[in-house]
Amino acid sequence: MNHAAIAPAFAIALTAGAVPSGSVAPSAPTVHLSARAQSPVSAVGLALRVWLVQDDPDAFARALGPFDEIRPESQAILDPRWRNNGLRLIAVPVREIERIEGEFRHVGPREVRSVSLGPRFTPLIEGIERDAVARIALDSGALSLEPGALRLIARAWPETVIRTDALGQPALNSLLRIEIVPQHVAQRPRRTDPQITIQPLLPVPRQGMLLSRLTAQLLVDGSHALIIVGEPPRTDWTPEQVGHEEPGPAEPQEPSIFGPPLPDSITLGESMLTADPYARNSPRIILVLVPQALR
Repeated sequence: MNHAAIAPAFAIALTAGAVPSGSVAPSAPTVHLSARAQSPVSAVGLALRVWLVQDDPDAFARALGPFDEIRPESQAILDPRWRNNGLRLIAVPVREIERIEGEFRHVGPREVRSVSLGPRFTPLIEGIERDAVARIALDSGALSLEPGALRLIARAWPETVIRTDALGQPALNSLLRIEIVPQHVAQRPRRTDPQITIQPLLPVPRQGMLLSRLTAQLLVDGSHALIIVGEPPRTDWTPEQVGHEEPGPAEPQEPSIFGPPLPDSITLGESMLTADPYARNSPRIILVLVPQALR
């Protein structure tokens, strides 16, 4: 199959630099790609599918490896940050979702829900809540996090653009702009504590620390879905390298001054998208964002 012929009509960018707490950059620079070998398909809604699957490197390679090899210009911008932090985002044709789903052994219920369109952020997935300090391996260095949980939050809204159709004529198309931001939320107080008072619910971005440097902004049409998985940066999904992870530089061990040493570092993506990131062969979480096409 010529994967270049099915490269999606979408664009990806990552914001650079920090933004104030509780907000995200409203307009990250975006690399626009024209549709290839097909007309754009208008998108008018967004659905989220959540799969809990067995940790099987062969299944991930079979299902996602062929699409992971697609390297449009936009993906080169995404790779250095998301991939280096254990988050792998893959665009696949919507028609391939059912086949991809069948490649995995599902070990839990399959969730499907709509993502509301508009300016408000909503959580997509929240990782396991930790009762202890955790050390996360970022591309910029190790990050120690207080007890709590990592999660991905997102928002999406429609944008109308003019693009050339298959006949070379200008046409209006409704696309979706999607922003996805990692966030850490501190451990919530136990409701059994009689001293706890009910606090007003904060907007989602203000409920925790935003990792704004890793904000992803995508412009998608209705032809392709976006799959997000947690995967070590050096894992290679090509058939001859399945299950192989290139060794990285050894991280110096810092002496522990107070208490026992922290657990081995894992990446941001693995922490969020593994049922138990510190357990061997723990089930994996796969997120599938499916733009709802205009029929």
